[in-house]
Amino acid sequence: AARLLVETALERPALYLVARATYRVLKDTTQRAMLHGDGPLPPLIPHQAMRGGSLGSGYRSSDETVYLANGAEIVFRSLEENATEKIRGLTLAGALVDQIEELRFEEGERLYDEILGRLSDARGPMKLLAIANPAGLTHWLYRRFVTEPDRGAATVHFTLHDNAVNLPADYVAAME
Repeated sequence: AARLLVETALERPALYLVARATYRVLKDTTQRAMLHGDGPLPPLIPHQAMRGGSLGSGYRSSDETVYLANGAEIVFRSLEENATEKIRGLTLAGALVDQIEELRFEEGERLYDEILGRLSDARGPMKLLAIANPAGLTHWLYRRFVTEPDRGAATVHFTLHDNAVNLPADYVAAME
């Protein structure tokens, strides 16, 4: 999903959001994979595609923003308490929320709706990509994507076996 967001930003320059429940998990997982790579995998944002052709000139940690050479921007934000203030006022072309099931209860659903409301920049796809693990039958995601799907929502299911080629065989065996 992050790779798709980056490819879109490279094709359609505008402002894109990447978010997760807390800054700590955002920085340790999604942001790390996007800026530095994950294990043996290269960064999802090619450093040569950044402004100045490098991480040093294309990423500003003080405002958690990646500036791409084509003018696109990718902002990293946490969705902790009062997070609506962090995203309110943004005009987004696209967004990615990693592990959206971490956004619980009514506040999580309000944050989701706030992000959807920010997707108004027609230079991009105006879509939200959400990555989720199963959250249970009582989580708002189940209602919004399974029992009463939002108009325009699509769900894509993957299993461990769909990604087995990218994982160590002993890990797959242990998980089975």
